[in-house]
Amino acid sequence: GFRHRRRSGRGKCLVKGTTYLGWATIAQDGSGRIVGAAILSVYLYRDARRRCGCLEFIVSKSRGAGAELLGRAREFLLSLGVPRLFSGADLSRPLAMKAHCSWGFRAVRRDEWAQAGLMMYGEGDVLYTALDLHEKASMATPADAVGEVIRGDG
Repeated sequence: GFRHRRRSGRGKCLVKGTTYLGWATIAQDGSGRIVGAAILSVYLYRDARRRCGCLEFIVSKSRGAGAELLGRAREFLLSLGVPRLFSGADLSRPLAMKAHCSWGFRAVRRDEWAQAGLMMYGEGDVLYTALDLHEKASMATPADAVGEVIRGDG
């Protein structure tokens, strides 16, 4: 599991206002191959609307590796009291939206993304999404999300 230490006496977490973490998942076959990787940004601002995580990058070469990484991110963020995880699904990747939906992310409006203090994507087609970490994954289908696709260029 992932743990964070607290400073003695002050009770403040050692994670800064913005922290970047990287994780990798190793194949279960004993080969030592990396089958998934993720980069996570953590924003621990006092303003509750801006207290969130952002999945900056996730890739997997093995079924279930992405979900495992997301589970680790959820556990870590909840241990810090972070309630939401945002992610921009790259629509140029054929399976990105399907994966995000299977993990329980829902499409969000650009203004909700901006209120969290996250930068907009300047190029490409992006589905802005968020996941409430306290809720069980609702396994939305890609067709449910497609009605709310918000492009990064608009």
